Amino acid sequence: MAKEIKVIQCPKCGSTQKVELKPDYFQCQNCNTGYFLDNNDININHNYNHTTPVNSPAPVTNTDRLKQMVWTAFVVLLVLFAIARWAVTCNTPNQPAGSVAGALSSQKEYNWWHQDALTYIVPSQKLISVVAGQRDYMGDNSEKLSGAYVSFYDLLQGKELKGQRLTNINSKSDGDYKMKSFANGDIYIYHY
Repeated sequence: MAKEIKVIQCPKCGSTQKVELKPDYFQCQNCNTGYFLDNNDININHNYNHTTPVNSPAPVTNTDRLKQMVWTAFVVLLVLFAIARWAVTCNTPNQPAGSVAGALSSQKEYNWWHQDALTYIVPSQKLISVVAGQRDYMGDNSEKLSGAYVSFYDLLQGKELKGQRLTNINSKSDGDYKMKSFANGDIYIYHY
Protein backbone atom coordinates (compact mmCIF):
# COMPACT_ATOMS: atom_id res chain seq x y z
CA MET A 1 0.00 0.00 0.00
CA ALA A 2 1.44 3.28 -1.03
CA LYS A 3 1.77 5.92 1.61
CA GLU A 4 1.06 9.51 1.06
CA ILE A 5 2.68 11.99 3.40
CA LYS A 6 0.37 14.72 4.43
CA VAL A 7 1.29 17.84 6.29
CA ILE A 8 1.66 16.61 9.83
CA GLN A 9 2.00 18.91 12.78
CA CYS A 10 4.23 18.15 15.77
CA PRO A 11 2.03 16.76 18.53
CA LYS A 12 3.90 18.84 21.12
CA CYS A 13 4.39 22.29 19.62
CA GLY A 14 2.29 22.16 16.41
CA SER A 15 5.22 22.98 14.12
CA THR A 16 5.34 21.54 10.58
CA GLN A 17 9.13 21.73 10.45
CA LYS A 18 10.42 18.17 10.66
CA VAL A 19 13.26 15.87 9.63
CA GLU A 20 12.72 12.26 8.64
CA LEU A 21 15.13 10.12 10.67
CA LYS A 22 14.14 6.81 9.08
CA PRO A 23 11.04 5.63 7.25
CA ASP A 24 7.96 6.81 9.14
CA TYR A 25 10.05 8.33 11.96
CA PHE A 26 10.34 12.09 12.28
CA GLN A 27 11.86 14.66 14.58
CA CYS A 28 10.48 18.17 15.07
CA GLN A 29 13.12 20.82 14.30
CA ASN A 30 11.44 23.26 16.65
CA CYS A 31 11.24 21.27 19.93
CA ASN A 32 13.21 18.08 19.07
CA THR A 33 10.22 15.83 19.77
CA GLY A 34 10.37 12.49 17.96
CA TYR A 35 7.22 10.96 16.50
CA PHE A 36 6.22 8.26 13.99
CA LEU A 37 3.32 7.22 11.79
CA ASP A 38 1.67 3.87 12.23
CA ASN A 39 0.73 1.64 9.29
CA ASN A 40 -2.87 2.80 9.14
CA ASP A 41 -1.97 6.44 8.63
CA ILE A 42 -4.50 7.24 11.33
CA ASN A 43 -2.51 7.50 14.54
CA ILE A 44 0.44 9.70 15.21
CA ASN A 45 2.55 8.32 18.01
CA HIS A 46 5.07 10.64 19.63
CA ASN A 47 7.96 10.41 22.03
CA TYR A 48 8.80 13.37 24.22
CA ASN A 49 12.50 13.84 24.94
CA HIS A 50 13.08 16.47 27.58
CA THR A 51 16.55 17.85 27.49
CA THR A 52 16.01 20.11 30.50
CA PRO A 53 18.85 19.51 32.96
CA VAL A 54 17.82 18.15 36.32
CA ASN A 55 18.76 20.41 39.21
CA SER A 56 21.40 18.65 41.23
CA PRO A 57 23.35 19.96 44.20
CA ALA A 58 26.55 21.71 43.35
CA PRO A 59 29.57 19.51 43.79
CA VAL A 60 31.60 20.14 46.92
CA THR A 61 34.86 21.77 45.96
CA ASN A 62 38.15 21.85 47.81
CA THR A 63 37.51 25.50 48.63
CA ASP A 64 34.23 24.59 50.33
CA ARG A 65 35.94 21.86 52.31
CA LEU A 66 38.69 24.25 53.35
CA LYS A 67 36.14 26.82 54.54
CA GLN A 68 34.34 24.11 56.51
CA MET A 69 37.59 22.96 58.15
CA VAL A 70 38.55 26.54 59.08
CA TRP A 71 35.14 27.16 60.69
CA THR A 72 35.33 23.87 62.56
CA ALA A 73 38.82 24.70 63.83
CA PHE A 74 37.63 28.15 64.90
CA VAL A 75 34.72 26.73 66.88
CA VAL A 76 36.95 24.11 68.53
CA LEU A 77 39.50 26.77 69.52
CA LEU A 78 36.73 28.98 70.87
CA VAL A 79 35.42 26.14 73.03
CA LEU A 80 38.93 25.31 74.26
CA PHE A 81 39.53 28.97 75.12
CA ALA A 82 36.27 29.10 77.08
CA ILE A 83 37.21 25.94 79.00
CA ALA A 84 40.70 27.28 79.75
CA ARG A 85 39.30 30.60 80.93
CA TRP A 86 36.80 28.82 83.16
CA ALA A 87 39.62 26.68 84.64
CA VAL A 88 41.75 29.75 85.36
CA THR A 89 38.78 31.52 86.96
CA CYS A 90 38.11 28.52 89.19
CA ASN A 91 41.72 28.49 90.41
CA THR A 92 41.91 32.19 91.32
CA PRO A 93 40.71 33.78 94.54
CA ASN A 94 36.97 34.32 94.58
CA GLN A 95 35.89 37.92 94.79
CA PRO A 96 32.32 38.73 95.78
CA ALA A 97 30.27 39.63 92.75
CA GLY A 98 29.11 43.23 92.66
CA SER A 99 31.16 44.39 95.64
CA VAL A 100 34.34 46.41 96.07
CA ALA A 101 36.02 43.80 98.28
CA GLY A 102 38.16 42.64 95.36
CA ALA A 103 39.26 46.19 94.51
CA LEU A 104 39.98 47.04 98.15
CA SER A 105 41.85 43.78 98.72
CA SER A 106 44.50 44.76 96.15
CA GLN A 107 44.99 48.12 97.94
CA LYS A 108 45.35 46.37 101.33
CA GLU A 109 47.53 43.57 99.91
CA TYR A 110 45.22 40.67 100.70
CA ASN A 111 42.95 38.35 98.80
CA TRP A 112 39.62 36.83 99.76
CA TRP A 113 39.23 33.04 99.53
CA HIS A 114 36.15 30.86 100.09
CA GLN A 115 34.02 33.93 100.85
CA ASP A 116 30.35 34.80 100.68
CA ALA A 117 28.81 38.27 100.48
CA LEU A 118 25.45 39.86 101.30
CA THR A 119 24.44 43.34 100.20
CA TYR A 120 21.72 45.42 101.81
CA ILE A 121 20.60 49.03 102.36
CA VAL A 122 20.79 50.41 105.89
CA PRO A 123 18.30 53.01 107.23
CA SER A 124 20.76 55.84 106.43
CA GLN A 125 20.39 54.85 102.73
CA LYS A 126 23.93 53.45 102.48
CA LEU A 127 24.59 50.42 100.33
CA ILE A 128 26.52 48.01 102.56
CA SER A 129 28.15 44.71 101.64
CA VAL A 130 29.09 42.15 104.29
CA VAL A 131 31.87 39.77 103.29
CA ALA A 132 32.88 36.73 105.32
CA GLY A 133 35.69 34.41 104.32
CA GLN A 134 39.37 33.62 104.40
CA ARG A 135 41.57 36.70 104.04
CA ASP A 136 45.17 35.96 103.00
CA TYR A 137 47.65 38.78 103.42
CA MET A 138 50.86 39.18 101.44
CA GLY A 139 54.09 40.44 102.92
CA ASP A 140 56.20 40.05 106.06
CA ASN A 141 53.39 39.75 108.62
CA SER A 142 51.18 37.59 106.41
CA GLU A 143 51.08 34.62 108.81
CA LYS A 144 49.96 36.79 111.73
CA LEU A 145 47.31 38.72 109.77
CA SER A 146 45.83 36.01 107.56
CA GLY A 147 42.75 34.20 108.77
CA ALA A 148 38.96 34.19 108.88
CA TYR A 149 37.41 37.68 108.69
CA VAL A 150 34.08 39.41 108.38
CA SER A 151 34.19 42.89 106.83
CA PHE A 152 31.66 45.61 106.11
CA TYR A 153 32.07 47.73 102.98
CA ASP A 154 30.36 50.97 101.93
CA LEU A 155 29.85 50.26 98.24
CA LEU A 156 29.01 53.86 97.29
CA GLN A 157 32.17 55.31 98.84
CA GLY A 158 34.29 52.26 97.96
CA LYS A 159 35.87 51.75 101.38
CA GLU A 160 35.94 49.20 104.17
CA LEU A 161 33.95 50.38 107.19
CA LYS A 162 35.00 47.66 109.63
CA GLY A 163 36.91 44.42 109.46
CA GLN A 164 36.88 41.88 112.27
CA ARG A 165 38.99 38.76 112.52
CA LEU A 166 37.05 35.65 113.55
CA THR A 167 39.38 34.05 116.08
CA ASN A 168 37.25 30.99 116.88
CA ILE A 169 37.58 29.58 113.31
CA ASN A 170 40.63 27.56 112.29
CA SER A 171 42.50 29.73 109.77
CA LYS A 172 44.15 26.68 108.14
CA SER A 173 40.74 25.22 107.20
CA ASP A 174 39.80 25.20 103.51
CA GLY A 175 36.04 25.18 104.08
CA ASP A 176 33.66 27.63 102.43
CA TYR A 177 31.73 30.40 104.14
CA LYS A 178 28.01 30.99 103.71
CA MET A 179 25.89 33.78 105.13
CA LYS A 180 22.17 33.71 105.79
CA SER A 181 20.06 36.79 106.45
CA PHE A 182 16.89 36.27 108.47
CA ALA A 183 13.66 38.30 108.52
CA ASN A 184 14.45 39.79 111.94
CA GLY A 185 17.71 41.30 110.55
CA ASP A 186 20.11 38.73 112.05
CA ILE A 187 22.94 37.51 109.83
CA TYR A 188 24.48 34.11 110.49
CA ILE A 189 27.83 32.98 109.11
CA TYR A 190 28.35 29.27 108.42
CA HIS A 191 31.78 27.74 107.91
CA TYR A 192 31.85 24.21 106.54
